[in-house]
Amino acid sequence: METAHRRDAVLNDKFYFRKDVLPSKRPAKPNTNGGVASGPPSGASTPQLGPSRPASPFGPVEDEYELMSVDEIVNGKADGGFPGLIPLVESYLDSVNVDVETRCELAQYLALIRGRANGTLWTAAKWMRGFVRGHAEYGMDSVVGAGVVFDLVKAVERITIQEGRDGFAKEMLGECRVQG
Repeated sequence: METAHRRDAVLNDKFYFRKDVLPSKRPAKPNTNGGVASGPPSGASTPQLGPSRPASPFGPVEDEYELMSVDEIVNGKADGGFPGLIPLVESYLDSVNVDVETRCELAQYLALIRGRANGTLWTAAKWMRGFVRGHAEYGMDSVVGAGVVFDLVKAVERITIQEGRDGFAKEMLGECRVQG
């Protein structure tokens, strides 16, 4: 979370993410007696507790995760090493019976997420920082006055009501014109 809070972390930082989102190995069957292992007979009536953290059936956790950029996580790695979440969703949508209208609407949402992840569209945080920096009342002193806050809230309300139809905040919304 510390990394995610940095300015423009979506573009400049990497996050641990599972290397294989569709692992081929099956996890071991869970212990059916509530995690309590009886152990070898000892004549005692108190059961022995099993390990507090059983070994992963997938191997060491370091082999399971790697550092990736948000773009790599969402859109996939250029070398094909990781497919990306959006290509996986698109593959799933291609395999199920989704009507054309719904598929087109979903494609707009996926394009919005894809653009935010690869930096072609601004995140909401970047848009808000740009709005404040560009406001006539902001003195570049890290003090966001009531007038700036009021105008920011009104701008956010405009985005919500218009859903990008008026071209306002195109840096953040791109061509996304999702119907409500």
